Amino acid sequence: MNSKTQHSVLMMALVLAVMIFFTACKSKAERVQEQLDLGQKYLTESNYTEAILAFTKAIEIDPESIPAYMGRAQAYRGTEQYEEAKTDYTTVIDKTEEQPYTQAEAYVGRAEVDELTEENTRLRSEEQELSRLRELYQLDQDYMEYNKVGASIIAKDSSSWFSVFRIDKGSEDGIRENMNVIAGGGLVGIVTDVGTNYATVRSIIDDSSQVSAMAQQSGDTCIVSGDLRLFKEGRLRLSYMEKDDDVKDGDMIVTSNISGKFLPGILIGYATDITVDYHDNLTKSGYLIPAARFDRLQEVLVITDLKDAGPELDE
Repeated sequence: MNSKTQHSVLMMALVLAVMIFFTACKSKAERVQEQLDLGQKYLTESNYTEAILAFTKAIEIDPESIPAYMGRAQAYRGTEQYEEAKTDYTTVIDKTEEQPYTQAEAYVGRAEVDELTEENTRLRSEEQELSRLRELYQLDQDYMEYNKVGASIIAKDSSSWFSVFRIDKGSEDGIRENMNVIAGGGLVGIVTDVGTNYATVRSIIDDSSQVSAMAQQSGDTCIVSGDLRLFKEGRLRLSYMEKDDDVKDGDMIVTSNISGKFLPGILIGYATDITVDYHDNLTKSGYLIPAARFDRLQEVLVITDLKDAGPELDE
C-alpha cells in the first residue's frame, strides 16, 4: 500500500471516528432531552413521583444537566421532600458560577425551600399539639365528675422517662399535695411538693410508687408498683392478688376505692402475663401496661379534688 493510499485510509478512519463521536453525543443529548420532556410532563400533571424518576434518569445519563436538577428540585418540593430539593438547588448553584441567571433562580428556590421547611415544621408541631390537647379534652370528658386544672411540664429528672417531673402550676392555681395527675389516657402520678407557681409530680413508674388498684370488671384488688428497670420493657409490676381473684390478661386496671390518696376509677393500664405464684400457689402476680405514654409527656391535667380517706395509707 503506497503512502497516498495509506493517507486516504487514515482520513476515512478519522472522519468515521468523528461521525461516530458526534452521533453518540447526539444520542446522549436526545436521551437526556427525552427524560427532561417526560419529567416536565409529569410536573404539569402534578405526578411528582414519576417526575422525580424521569429527572433522575436524565441526571444518570448526564450528571451535568442543570435542567434535570432544577426539575427534580421542583418535583421534590411537590412531595415535601425539602432536604432533597435543597440538595439539588445547591448542586445547581455550585455548577452555574458562569450562569448568573440560573444560579440566582437556584438561590431563590433554595430560600423558598428553607421557608417551606420552617413552615412545615411549624405546622407539624401545631398538629401534634392539637392532637395532645384533643387527648386531654377527651380525658377531661372521661372524668367529668372531677375538677381539673391543665398544666405544662417544665422540667423532669435526668432519665429518659418522666418518673419525677415539675409542672407550671402551683399553690396560686389551687394545686395541693396528693392531687392526682392524669394524661394520655390514664393515671400519670401524684403531686408530692408544691411551690407558689410550680409543683412536683411523682409518676407511677417511679421506683417508690405504689398504687392501690382493682380490676374494673370484677373489683378484685391488686397493687401497681413502679419499677424503672422493668419499665424499659414498657411494663409495671402487678401483685398482691389472691389465686382465685378474677384478674386476667387484658383487664382494665383502675384505681381502687380503698386507695388512700388516689381517687377511684381512674384508668392505670391493662393487665398482662397474669400467673399463679409458684412459691406458694396461693397468690398470683403479673404485669401492667400503662395507659399513659411516659416518654413524651408535655401537658397534664391535675385533678384538684383530694381523696378523703381518713387515716393516710402509704402509697
